Amino acid sequence: MNKKMILIAGTILALILAAGVCALAMGGTVVESVPEEIHGLSGVIVDVGSGAVVFEDAQHGMVQANLTDSTVFEGVDAGELEVGGYIFVDYDGKMTRSLPAQVTALRVYVHMIAGEVTQVDGGSVTIVKDETGEEIVVHLPEDAGMIAVGDHVTAATNGAMTMSLPPQVSAVQIAVDAQ
Repeated sequence: MNKKMILIAGTILALILAAGVCALAMGGTVVESVPEEIHGLSGVIVDVGSGAVVFEDAQHGMVQANLTDSTVFEGVDAGELEVGGYIFVDYDGKMTRSLPAQVTALRVYVHMIAGEVTQVDGGSVTIVKDETGEEIVVHLPEDAGMIAVGDHVTAATNGAMTMSLPPQVSAVQIAVDAQ
Protein backbone atom coordinates (compact mmCIF):
# COMPACT_ATOMS: atom_id res chain seq x y z
CA MET A 1 0.00 0.00 0.00
CA ASN A 2 2.81 2.45 0.87
CA LYS A 3 4.59 1.79 -2.45
CA LYS A 4 1.36 2.56 -4.29
CA MET A 5 0.94 5.91 -2.45
CA ILE A 6 4.55 6.86 -3.18
CA LEU A 7 4.06 6.02 -6.85
CA ILE A 8 0.90 8.17 -7.03
CA ALA A 9 2.57 11.10 -5.23
CA GLY A 10 5.59 10.86 -7.55
CA THR A 11 3.35 10.83 -10.62
CA ILE A 12 1.45 13.92 -9.42
CA LEU A 13 4.71 15.75 -8.74
CA ALA A 14 6.04 14.85 -12.19
CA LEU A 15 2.84 16.17 -13.82
CA ILE A 16 3.05 19.45 -11.90
CA LEU A 17 6.70 19.94 -12.90
CA ALA A 18 5.93 19.06 -16.53
CA ALA A 19 3.12 21.63 -16.62
CA GLY A 20 5.51 24.32 -15.40
CA VAL A 21 8.16 23.38 -17.98
CA CYS A 22 5.52 23.38 -20.76
CA ALA A 23 4.26 26.81 -19.70
CA LEU A 24 7.78 28.23 -19.84
CA ALA A 25 8.52 26.56 -23.20
CA MET A 26 5.35 28.05 -24.69
CA GLY A 27 6.26 31.57 -23.59
CA GLY A 28 3.98 31.54 -20.58
CA THR A 29 4.85 32.67 -17.13
CA VAL A 30 5.00 30.77 -13.91
CA VAL A 31 3.44 32.55 -10.95
CA GLU A 32 5.88 33.31 -8.14
CA SER A 33 5.03 31.96 -4.73
CA VAL A 34 2.84 34.14 -2.56
CA PRO A 35 3.81 34.49 1.09
CA GLU A 36 1.62 32.39 3.37
CA GLU A 37 1.21 35.26 5.80
CA ILE A 38 1.31 39.01 5.24
CA HIS A 39 2.48 41.26 8.07
CA GLY A 40 1.81 44.96 8.37
CA LEU A 41 3.68 47.95 9.73
CA SER A 42 2.78 51.63 9.78
CA GLY A 43 4.10 54.92 11.02
CA VAL A 44 5.33 58.42 10.36
CA ILE A 45 8.02 58.72 7.68
CA VAL A 46 11.36 60.06 8.96
CA ASP A 47 13.50 59.62 5.81
CA VAL A 48 12.92 58.93 2.14
CA GLY A 49 15.83 57.70 0.06
CA SER A 50 16.45 56.06 -3.26
CA GLY A 51 14.76 52.66 -3.07
CA ALA A 52 13.87 52.84 0.63
CA VAL A 53 11.78 54.69 3.17
CA VAL A 54 12.42 54.85 6.92
CA PHE A 55 9.49 55.26 9.31
CA GLU A 56 8.75 54.85 13.01
CA ASP A 57 6.46 51.91 13.75
CA ALA A 58 4.80 51.88 17.19
CA GLN A 59 5.85 48.28 17.95
CA HIS A 60 9.22 47.96 16.19
CA GLY A 61 10.63 51.49 16.32
CA MET A 62 12.60 52.65 13.28
CA VAL A 63 12.06 50.43 10.24
CA GLN A 64 13.51 50.73 6.76
CA ALA A 65 11.17 49.45 4.05
CA ASN A 66 13.19 48.52 0.98
CA LEU A 67 11.26 49.17 -2.23
CA THR A 68 11.67 46.85 -5.21
CA ASP A 69 10.34 46.70 -8.75
CA SER A 70 7.62 44.35 -7.50
CA THR A 71 6.48 46.62 -4.62
CA VAL A 72 2.84 47.56 -5.18
CA PHE A 73 1.87 51.17 -4.45
CA GLU A 74 -1.73 51.92 -3.54
CA GLY A 75 -3.11 55.42 -3.04
CA VAL A 76 0.38 56.91 -3.27
CA ASP A 77 3.34 56.76 -5.66
CA ALA A 78 6.95 56.30 -4.54
CA GLY A 79 7.71 59.91 -5.53
CA GLU A 80 4.91 61.21 -3.29
CA LEU A 81 6.32 59.76 -0.07
CA GLU A 82 7.60 62.57 2.13
CA VAL A 83 9.02 63.10 5.61
CA GLY A 84 6.23 63.66 8.14
CA GLY A 85 3.66 61.72 6.10
CA TYR A 86 2.10 58.46 7.20
CA ILE A 87 2.77 55.10 5.55
CA PHE A 88 1.39 51.55 5.71
CA VAL A 89 3.70 48.70 4.61
CA ASP A 90 2.86 45.03 4.05
CA TYR A 91 5.78 42.57 4.13
CA ASP A 92 6.32 38.81 4.34
CA GLY A 93 7.33 38.68 8.01
CA LYS A 94 11.09 38.65 7.42
CA MET A 95 12.81 41.50 9.28
CA THR A 96 16.52 42.04 9.84
CA ARG A 97 17.95 42.63 13.29
CA SER A 98 19.86 45.66 12.04
CA LEU A 99 19.41 49.25 13.14
CA PRO A 100 17.08 50.28 11.68
CA ALA A 101 15.33 46.98 11.14
CA GLN A 102 14.75 46.30 7.44
CA VAL A 103 11.91 44.67 5.52
CA THR A 104 11.19 44.26 1.84
CA ALA A 105 7.94 46.06 1.08
CA LEU A 106 5.37 43.97 -0.79
CA ARG A 107 2.80 46.78 -0.70
CA VAL A 108 3.02 50.44 0.32
CA TYR A 109 -0.22 52.30 0.79
CA VAL A 110 -1.86 55.36 2.28
CA HIS A 111 -5.09 57.01 1.21
CA MET A 112 -5.41 60.78 1.53
CA ILE A 113 -8.78 62.49 1.87
CA ALA A 114 -8.90 66.27 1.59
CA GLY A 115 -11.85 68.59 2.02
CA GLU A 116 -13.62 71.32 3.96
CA VAL A 117 -14.95 70.62 7.44
CA THR A 118 -18.74 71.11 7.64
CA GLN A 119 -19.37 69.63 11.09
CA VAL A 120 -17.34 68.87 14.22
CA ASP A 121 -18.71 66.22 16.58
CA GLY A 122 -16.43 65.16 19.44
CA GLY A 123 -13.93 62.68 18.02
CA SER A 124 -14.99 63.06 14.40
CA VAL A 125 -15.52 65.64 11.69
CA THR A 126 -17.67 65.65 8.59
CA ILE A 127 -15.94 66.96 5.49
CA VAL A 128 -16.92 67.58 1.89
CA LYS A 129 -14.28 65.91 -0.29
CA ASP A 130 -12.50 68.16 -2.78
CA GLU A 131 -12.51 65.65 -5.65
CA THR A 132 -16.15 64.56 -5.53
CA GLY A 133 -18.12 66.92 -3.29
CA GLU A 134 -19.16 63.83 -1.32
CA GLU A 135 -19.68 64.07 2.44
CA ILE A 136 -17.58 61.75 4.56
CA VAL A 137 -17.21 61.31 8.32
CA VAL A 138 -13.60 61.17 9.46
CA HIS A 139 -12.92 59.71 12.91
CA LEU A 140 -9.96 61.58 14.36
CA PRO A 141 -6.77 60.13 15.86
CA GLU A 142 -6.17 60.83 19.55
CA ASP A 143 -3.46 63.40 18.83
CA ALA A 144 -5.60 65.53 16.48
CA GLY A 145 -5.35 69.23 17.21
CA MET A 146 -8.17 71.75 17.17
CA ILE A 147 -10.32 71.53 14.04
CA ALA A 148 -13.17 73.94 13.31
CA VAL A 149 -15.98 74.22 10.78
CA GLY A 150 -14.60 75.85 7.63
CA ASP A 151 -11.07 74.43 8.04
CA HIS A 152 -9.60 72.62 5.05
CA VAL A 153 -8.06 69.33 6.21
CA THR A 154 -6.11 66.43 4.75
CA ALA A 155 -6.50 63.05 6.46
CA ALA A 156 -4.37 59.94 5.99
CA THR A 157 -6.26 56.62 6.21
CA ASN A 158 -5.58 52.96 5.47
CA GLY A 159 -8.31 52.99 2.80
CA ALA A 160 -10.95 51.10 4.79
CA MET A 161 -14.34 52.82 4.50
CA THR A 162 -17.78 51.89 5.76
CA MET A 163 -20.68 51.43 3.35
CA SER A 164 -22.86 53.74 5.46
CA LEU A 165 -24.33 57.06 4.34
CA PRO A 166 -22.29 59.13 4.71
CA PRO A 167 -19.28 56.82 4.51
CA GLN A 168 -16.89 56.80 7.47
CA VAL A 169 -13.12 56.40 7.74
CA SER A 170 -10.62 56.46 10.59
CA ALA A 171 -7.73 58.85 10.15
CA VAL A 172 -4.28 57.92 11.43
CA GLN A 173 -3.05 61.45 10.80
CA ILE A 174 -4.89 64.71 10.03
CA ALA A 175 -3.61 68.18 9.27
CA VAL A 176 -5.32 71.53 8.92
CA ASP A 177 -4.11 72.97 5.62
CA ALA A 178 -2.87 76.55 5.33
CA GLN A 179 -5.33 78.70 3.44
